[in-house]
Amino acid sequence: MHKLTKLPTLLLAIIRPHFPTLATEETTMEFNIFYKKKKDWFIGHIQEYPDYESQGRTLDELRENLIEIYNDINEGLVPDAEPFQLMEVAI
Repeated sequence: MHKLTKLPTLLLAIIRPHFPTLATEETTMEFNIFYKKKKDWFIGHIQEYPDYESQGRTLDELRENLIEIYNDINEGLVPDAEPFQLMEVAI
C-alpha cells in the first residue's frame, strides 16, 4: 500500500518578461508555483522545475524570486535545467 502525502498549495503566478519586445502589447506568461509555509518562510518551486527551490518571508518575495529563476532558465543562464513533464491520470 502506498503512503499518501498532502500536496502543497498551488499558486498561479503571472509574470511579465523583462526583455524588450517589438510588439506594442505586453506578453504575459503564466506558470504554477508549489509552495508551503515553514516557520516564518514560504518555500516553493516552479511546477516544471522542482529542482530549483527558493524562499521568501512573504508570498510576494517568493514569487519574485521564482520569477527571477524562471527568467534565468528561459534566457539560457541555467544550462542544465530541464522541465519535468506533467502526466494527468484519471482513475
